[in-house]
Amino acid sequence: MSEPFGSFELLRLLGRGGMAEAFIAQHSPDEHPLVLKRIRPDYAHNEEYLRRFVLEAQVASRLHHPNLASFREFGRVGRCHYLVMDMVRGHSLHRLLDVVFLQQEPPPLTVAMALSAGILDGLAAMHAVKDEAGRPRPMLHRDVTPSNVIVAQDGHPVIIDFGITKDVLGPAITLPGKVIGTARYMSPEHRKAEYIDTRADVFSASVILYELLFGKHPWPPLNTMKELLRVTFDPPEITDAMSAHVPREIIDVVLKGLANDPADRFTDAAEMRDALFACKTCPRQLNAERLHEVAAWVDTLNLPLDEDLSRPVVDLVDATGEEEVMWTSSGSLSTDEAWAEDPTLPPSQPLTVPPLPPPRAAALVEAGGTEEVDVKAALGTTLPAKLIGIGVALLTLGGLVWLFLDS
Repeated sequence: MSEPFGSFELLRLLGRGGMAEAFIAQHSPDEHPLVLKRIRPDYAHNEEYLRRFVLEAQVASRLHHPNLASFREFGRVGRCHYLVMDMVRGHSLHRLLDVVFLQQEPPPLTVAMALSAGILDGLAAMHAVKDEAGRPRPMLHRDVTPSNVIVAQDGHPVIIDFGITKDVLGPAITLPGKVIGTARYMSPEHRKAEYIDTRADVFSASVILYELLFGKHPWPPLNTMKELLRVTFDPPEITDAMSAHVPREIIDVVLKGLANDPADRFTDAAEMRDALFACKTCPRQLNAERLHEVAAWVDTLNLPLDEDLSRPVVDLVDATGEEEVMWTSSGSLSTDEAWAEDPTLPPSQPLTVPPLPPPRAAALVEAGGTEEVDVKAALGTTLPAKLIGIGVALLTLGGLVWLFLDS
């Protein structure tokens, strides 16, 4: 069941989150399908959501790299903003790792290295973004997980979903103390709502590299609440049996990327990628031969191509053919009902992606600045960041006490 949206035809819902929803879409039947992401119409007037959506367009439009999803268009249909990206056909790395974990058989070392190098290469491009004046403007993905990596049919790993990307030098959008991301792949400082930089993405990518190398997670999994409260990570156990299949030089790179203290990690994805390339057993580049090895390994798993995101999916109609009703926590209208308020859809209006806002003081960031600047920007107050730090510390301490009593 398709749905018109401006000059697009929405063919199928891919996934729906708290802010936005994504569809497979087409301009016309003879064109390749695209991915169209729009703010949920019931939240079209939410200022914070719109700012974050514009930032996603600003980031995506500046990224031109084979390991990053390609941007096509930013625009608006009536009051609803949208952006369009190329559709990457392939397999979610999340689904591939599910098979690896189940079979307890990691991919060949060259495949793990090629996938990891590609992910780091894409992140390096994000960390190296420049503004209109050519000044460094690093962008943090903040949700580097297997669910946000698609292994394309030719073997290329492609990072998708820039919805919670952070502009390190830009104004704050997320309120301080509000943690967003996927807990299992978050760095310790991210979990504690502290200042984060490119080293947070390095930690997340290192978790994925460990999973590819050893076929399991670096640390025993916990439930969601306990996972978020876990903010100290000792070096993961690597047994003699595990190290027998992975050279020590690669293990050292992984452990440095997983360091609990960000000061002990690689400074950014490019530095970690170069450290991997310096290993004798890692390919110096992702050439056609290496990508063919990745594609061949994926084929051995006998999985169908992914046709939706690795996220909760709400179909446009349920099994009975009736419209699905999805209420928000505030009790407002569902996306489908809110859109039904205006049955006459206006045409698509492509928009020019606005330039990045002026950067914050680089000196503060380079000195390891705190979220105090974000507090002022978001709340218009001079409340010291130390108070927030104390609050987070107390919450963390309470959580640890709860964990001890619960264990």
